Amino acid sequence: MSVFPNPTNDRVNIVFPALTGEATVSILSGDGRLMDQFQVNQTSGERLVYNTDNLRNGAYLIRVEQDNGSEKTVRLLIAH
Repeated sequence: MSVFPNPTNDRVNIVFPALTGEATVSILSGDGRLMDQFQVNQTSGERLVYNTDNLRNGAYLIRVEQDNGSEKTVRLLIAH
């Protein structure tokens, strides 16, 4: 998974090059609070554009958990 631009101010691209089946994407605050969560699947495509307007400035974690048990977490910085 890759995330760009990072840092971002309004939108971030989340790329899932090896997505198979379904996956859960979680946006976590720096202290671990769940800020948003949604499902994606391989028919959604390899790239998702996520709007960060509802998130305050700071550090966040984007976690992708696939049905097969694989997990990837990337740090994202937001500066509006």
